[in-house]
Amino acid sequence: MVALGIVMFAVAACTAESTESTVAGSAAPEASTTSVVSESSTTTTTAATTTAPSTTTTTTMAVGGTFEDPVDPGVWARVGGVDVVVLAVDTDVADEVLDEKQFNDPPAEGNRFVMWRVAVANAGEEVTASLGEVSFSVVGPSAVAYDAFAGCGVLPDGLDMFRDVFPGGSLEGNVCWEVSEDDAESLVLLADEFSFTGERVVFAAADSATPIEVAYPTPVPPDPDGPSGSRGNPNPLGDTVTIGDWDVSVTGMVEDATDAVLAENQFNDPPAEDHQFVIVGIDATYTGTDSDTLGFSVSFNAVGPLAVSYTGEDSCGVIPDGVDSFAEVFSGGTVTGNLCWSVRSDEVDDLVMYLRESISFDDTTVFVGLR
Repeated sequence: MVALGIVMFAVAACTAESTESTVAGSAAPEASTTSVVSESSTTTTTAATTTAPSTTTTTTMAVGGTFEDPVDPGVWARVGGVDVVVLAVDTDVADEVLDEKQFNDPPAEGNRFVMWRVAVANAGEEVTASLGEVSFSVVGPSAVAYDAFAGCGVLPDGLDMFRDVFPGGSLEGNVCWEVSEDDAESLVLLADEFSFTGERVVFAAADSATPIEVAYPTPVPPDPDGPSGSRGNPNPLGDTVTIGDWDVSVTGMVEDATDAVLAENQFNDPPAEDHQFVIVGIDATYTGTDSDTLGFSVSFNAVGPLAVSYTGEDSCGVIPDGVDSFAEVFSGGTVTGNLCWSVRSDEVDDLVMYLRESISFDDTTVFVGLR
């Protein structure tokens, strides 16, 4: 069921792009220098909207959640292993969607683009991608639901549900559907758990496009006494860790590489407000018997106190000494270079990197400290 949900959601472009956080960060640390070995060819994007820890550890949870008694906007409700809240609704966003991407198509005659702003928090004890926990659709007076296939295209501040969210972490963003004029003003949101016995929770629409302010759950801090290589007890900087047929070591971190990245290529965009570019150097040696490509076999992500991952979607652009992730490497060969993410400035001090096999039934994740 999860796999089917992933395929369905990927078809919709509602979550194709993410945007910067709306919570202010701390001042940036001083930059360090880098040396040029090779260049990456990624493009610059900004981080998904995440929420800063609130002063409370719990949120008010809804009672009801049916068609007869939908959950009010601004009130959290649990759907399987995640908590969901509706923050805003805009019943006609065609202009905003078309301005976001030149390849977006306008709604058909008699239809509108309707955009809901929601937040999703991980209420469980394990890391999860929200996409594998909940799906969204809307339904109006026509009594025919609009699902992911009725998406609007690439959205401003789309909800990025492919990102890892650790316990207590939250994502916020927009989801959008092309609906008929007759349904547009009278929709309810359906949040469905991905499971064979999945529950459904129905949410009422907000009456404004201005997001409601809500309290968010506080991210669960990782256990410092956990096993070696866990998030709370990561492997030390410089240690070699094994991921599949690759031995990887982290050689260092540049806490604020913004100036170096912007100087590397004139087409690089600066990081979003309250973010900075963080560079991490790695050595990766292939130990298998044939040949392999690092970028296809190992994923590299980072996470800070807000418990939401930084991924390839947070690329810095063309960076100095970019690791050649797509080189064919034979047994004993090593690729060396840098990775880079656009990171919230208030998370840099406590950032850790984590690695896992890109394609594997083994979900083992290894964390590495960056200091």
